[in-house]
Amino acid sequence: MTEMPTVKKIDALRKRKSIYLVSLQELIENKNKVIIKIPDDPEVAFNKVTRNILEKVRTEWRWPAGGAAIIIKANGEAFLLSLLRDKGAPTYGGHTTLSTGLGGCEEDLENPLQIGREAIEEIIIATPRGVIVPTFDIKPFGESIDIKSIVKIGADLRPETQSLPLIEASARIVRLSGEKEVRIVWKNKTSVCKGLVVVDKGVRGIDILQIAEIDLGNANLEDLKIFDGEIVGGNPLNRDLIVYKLDKKTLTPTGKIVGRYSSGKFSVPADGTSFPQTPVLQAVLQELAKE
Repeated sequence: MTEMPTVKKIDALRKRKSIYLVSLQELIENKNKVIIKIPDDPEVAFNKVTRNILEKVRTEWRWPAGGAAIIIKANGEAFLLSLLRDKGAPTYGGHTTLSTGLGGCEEDLENPLQIGREAIEEIIIATPRGVIVPTFDIKPFGESIDIKSIVKIGADLRPETQSLPLIEASARIVRLSGEKEVRIVWKNKTSVCKGLVVVDKGVRGIDILQIAEIDLGNANLEDLKIFDGEIVGGNPLNRDLIVYKLDKKTLTPTGKIVGRYSSGKFSVPADGTSFPQTPVLQAVLQELAKE
């Protein structure tokens, strides 16, 4: 087994805030359920070198990871927003993907739905009236996740949105028939959640996903400014966002790319434009096609 050169134990997770991965003891998957078994004191990878070892060298499954797909309803139509990964990205360069991420705190080990906050952090939606704060009738990402605060942090980092007010838009979690129960076993305690489970053998990863639908009323795509809110080294990553058209009633994918946002600016791609898709995006589109 390849040793991780700067491996930490779980106590280190409580002393710093950083994205991380742990190596799993066991993954059990069947038709309706996934069981995640975490060692009592798992190895923790905090940096690119050790995360790369977990993803590409070691044979254990890595954990935790997750996120959410963002669907917007605009002027009676439905669209799925995706991010275009840089061609030089360490995995899936040049692919369209969802807003997903790794664990950022110890609680994410047992409640991966919290990582759905990545979708709120990474996609900033602005209308002429202000920056959108999706409001749900439940706490989709856990009690501790303050969606309004997350949106404000992202909006304040961009000059285009700093001066805009925050405005609420109704939102809901779209439930899929392909979701599974996820049982996470750690230190003789079991936590349970439910979501769309994507097992990616390419990077030995398991993502737990949700789908959030945001109602933007009578706005048109060209009225919106949509930005990548991911921050690297204190600066926005500024990836383009690619817009997939869905059936407005069933949310079934049409297979068409109908928009592209570059630094917030909307354009219409040429007919037939396509991109390879990451496993998480493929999984969501396939599940929507079944509904």
